[in-house]
Amino acid sequence: MHPETVLAVDIGNSRVHAGIVAVANMECQRQDACSLSDMESGFDRLIRSVCNGATYTRAVVGGVVERAVDAAIRKLGAGGFDVSRFTVDGISSIDIHYADRAVLGSDRCANTLYVHHRFPGKRVVVVSAGSALVVDLVENGAFFGGAILPGAAMQCRSLYSFTDALPDVACVRNGAVHLPGTTTAQCIESGVLYGIAGAIEKIVDTYAGKQTSNEMVLCATGGDWSRVAPLCKHRFLSLPDMTLVGTALFLRQPC
Repeated sequence: MHPETVLAVDIGNSRVHAGIVAVANMECQRQDACSLSDMESGFDRLIRSVCNGATYTRAVVGGVVERAVDAAIRKLGAGGFDVSRFTVDGISSIDIHYADRAVLGSDRCANTLYVHHRFPGKRVVVVSAGSALVVDLVENGAFFGGAILPGAAMQCRSLYSFTDALPDVACVRNGAVHLPGTTTAQCIESGVLYGIAGAIEKIVDTYAGKQTSNEMVLCATGGDWSRVAPLCKHRFLSLPDMTLVGTALFLRQPC
C-alpha cells in the first residue's frame, strides 16, 4: 500500500495523462499517456502501466472533457479505487478571481495549485502549450486568469481547413524552425511557432509591467512547449509534470 502516493489522471482535449504522484514532496514518480480517442480501449492499459504492479487506493481525476472524466471515474471506481473528482468549487486553498468559474478548466486550476505550493508568495506566470495555449497569472495564492490562444496544431489545421491551397502541416514535430521558410510548410511552421512565442513574450511583459517588484517566476508545461521554448527570449522553468502533480494536490487541501 502507498498511503502517501495517489493516482492522478488529467484528461485533455486530445490526450489522457496518468501518473503516480507522491503528494507530500510533489513528485510524479511515473507517468504515461494515451490518446483521448483510444480511451475506451486504452484507459485500463494506461492505468496498469503507471501502477506497474503496485497497489494504490486513492485516485483523483480532472479534465476538460466531462464525458471522459465521468468514464474514468467509473472505470477506476470499478477497479477498487477511492476516486475524487477534481472540481473548481472543491478548491479551498487558493482564491480564484474569475467571472465564469463554471467553464474554468481544471488543468488551469491544477497548475495554480502546483505553483501555489511550489512557489509560495511569488508572482508566477504559467504557460500551458497544448491544444490551446494558455498564459495565466498567479500571485500570493490567488488565480487572476490570463490569456487563451489556439495552440500550434489548431492554428495549422485552421490554415488548411479555411484555405484552398495551403497544406496540412504538423508543426509540432521535432526539428529546426526555418525563418525565412523556403517551402510553404516551413513558412506555416515558422509563422505559427514564432507567433506563439511572440504572444507569450508580449503577455509576460504586460504582466511584468503590472507588478510592484522585479521578481516573477516563469514556468511552462504542455506537449508543444519543447518546440516553443527555444524561440522565447525569457527563460522558463520547464515542468512537464505540473498538471498531474497539481491534480494530485487537490487531495492535500484543508478540509
